[in-house]
Amino acid sequence: MTLWALLPLLTTAAWVPPVPLTGVQAEFRPAAPYGSGHRGLDLAAEPGASIRAVADGTVVLARPVAGKPVVVLVIEDPDLGRLRVTYEPVLPEVSPGELVLAGQPLGTLAGEGGHCGRTPHCLHLGIKQNGHYLNPGPFLATGRVVLKPVA
Repeated sequence: MTLWALLPLLTTAAWVPPVPLTGVQAEFRPAAPYGSGHRGLDLAAEPGASIRAVADGTVVLARPVAGKPVVVLVIEDPDLGRLRVTYEPVLPEVSPGELVLAGQPLGTLAGEGGHCGRTPHCLHLGIKQNGHYLNPGPFLATGRVVLKPVA
C-alpha cells in the first residue's frame, strides 16, 4: 500500500479549504521524483479571491519564486509531522515568521503568474513531506469537489 492510499487514514481532521471548493483539476505525479508533471491540486478561484490558511502554521516564504507570487506555510501535523504547504499565485498579506490560524487570510489570488491560463483561473495548492509531494485531496475532505477536465 502506498502513502497515497494511507493518507485518508492518517489525517486526524480535515483542513480548511483555502478557497470555496467549486472545482478542481485532476492531480498527478511524475514517474520520477524530478520529472516533469503536475504536483498538487488546482482549485478554481477568481483573481482577487481571498486565500486562507488550511491549518495553523508558520509562514516561511511570502514572495515571488521564479516570477510567481508564492506563499509557503509550514504545518506541524500530529500524525504526519512537518508539512510544507505551497499556495500560488498568491499576493501575500503575511510575512515570513508570522504565525497564522486555520482559515486566516494569507493573501489574494493574483491575476497573473498561475499555470491555469487566463480562464479558468486557479489556486495551485501543493504539499510536501520530507521532500516528497503528497496529494492535497484527502486533507480537504470538507465540501464538494468537482473534477474538471484538463484543457
